[in-house]
Amino acid sequence: MHGTYYIYQADTYCKPCAIGLTELITDERVRGLRPTPDFKESNTWPIGYPTLTSEVDYPDHCAGCEELLGLNLTPEGYDYIKEQASHGITDIVAEWIEYYQVELD
Repeated sequence: MHGTYYIYQADTYCKPCAIGLTELITDERVRGLRPTPDFKESNTWPIGYPTLTSEVDYPDHCAGCEELLGLNLTPEGYDYIKEQASHGITDIVAEWIEYYQVELD
């Protein structure tokens, strides 16, 4: 888990994957394959947000490496994990249960 997550083109990324994206975008811009990004617009550049101030309704994973980002869950997010567990505990659901310390009924 990282202290910051990034949004780029409607996906979420961990810090190492976001750094890789910025390097790719910069390289493509230098080679004339991409216009200069707007550094305040997540459609053209990865924008960072602190994980501790964000809440989501379900566990979110990096779109690049699929690492669990560890964002804070809303009450609906905890209900989502319980609902998914009721359908069977896969490796991913087990990771969520452990990380978020969800107690199943």
